[in-house]
Amino acid sequence: MQKNSEDNKIENTSPIINFEDKDYNLADLSPTSKYLTSQIADLQAKENKLKFELDQVLVAKQVMLEKFKESLKDEKLN
Repeated sequence: MQKNSEDNKIENTSPIINFEDKDYNLADLSPTSKYLTSQIADLQAKENKLKFELDQVLVAKQVMLEKFKESLKDEKLN
């Protein structure tokens, strides 16, 4: 069985950036625009990480408030 050379081709495609409902080929952007897309992607990742951490903090805070409430009840009993 002979393989077609098309089967062995790997497409070299550049990522597409969608901004304000318009697609941009990353390879076609200026160095400044490429740099800014990297910065934006990094900032988005940091924002997502901070939101994740904030969710954890808020839940932990709620647990501590409940424990504090219970400790005050225990103090009233003594």
